[in-house]
Amino acid sequence: MEFDIFLGVAALVIAAVLTWCILRFFFAPRRRGARATLHDGVQQATITVRGGYSPDIVTMQAGIPITLRFDRKETGECTSHVVFPDLGTDTMLPGNETTEMSLPPLPAGDYPFACGMNMVHGLLRVEGETDSATKPDDGTASTGTAIPAGTPRMSAADALLAERQEVEERRQEIRHTGMLVAIGTVLTLPVFVPMMLMLVSHSLVPSWLMN
Repeated sequence: MEFDIFLGVAALVIAAVLTWCILRFFFAPRRRGARATLHDGVQQATITVRGGYSPDIVTMQAGIPITLRFDRKETGECTSHVVFPDLGTDTMLPGNETTEMSLPPLPAGDYPFACGMNMVHGLLRVEGETDSATKPDDGTASTGTAIPAGTPRMSAADALLAERQEVEERRQEIRHTGMLVAIGTVLTLPVFVPMMLMLVSHSLVPSWLMN
């Protein structure tokens, strides 16, 4: 059979295009931005948590209270917490639930947030002029590194409740993973056992598997 150069070139082009699409899908930066809406004097935005944050850039206005709703549509350890390092907050996000996070009026600047494992990232961008009442005295408002007064802190009761929810979520995840392992074992044994028997003797393997 002679080698067809056109088919070879076509195969290489298709392989290159598929490789580029796969690399772009997994590694290309995904920046989807959205602006908050204002209701009753409070800025509100909903962020969907499923393999990442969508949108991963939320734009707010300075000097107005903020409510973020994290709609988590998955379970697992990676996105079980959302951390705002500049604000000193660590909020638990129960699986398949919507969690509200209230923030005071923030100075203008960028406030990055990430999951507890620092693998999934987002950005809270605050724009506009900062009132003197919310501007820190040390002049760090433009960078967003100062912790504004009134930033919510988790109380002992809330921390205990969050810990109990996290333990229950882990139990459900372990139970679900155990079920998947059991199903995978049942489906694997009919192939694994004959392969091991064939190493001992072909006669031990049923004839219908040798066809």
